[in-house]
Amino acid sequence: MRKVFELTCLITEPTRITDTLQTLLDVILTNQPDLFKNAGVSDIDLSDHCIVYGFLKETVKKHTATIINCRSFKNLDMEEF
Repeated sequence: MRKVFELTCLITEPTRITDTLQTLLDVILTNQPDLFKNAGVSDIDLSDHCIVYGFLKETVKKHTATIINCRSFKNLDMEEF
C-alpha cells in the first residue's frame, strides 16, 4: 500500500492483545508524518482494543499586514476632478 498511495503508518505497537496473539488492527495512516509530534497506543482496559492517538505539531502561520489605499467615487464630481 505504501508504494501506491505513499502512506505511512504511525502506529507500530499492537492494538489488540489477547492471551495468545498480538495484532495491529487500528492504524493512523498519513502522507505527511512530519506533521505529527507524537503517535502511539494507550491501553485503558475498557475494551479488548487499545486506543490509538496522534498529536499534531503546533503550527502558527504568520500573516503580514497589508495596507490598502482606496477612494470612494460615490460623491465624485467629474467637473471638479
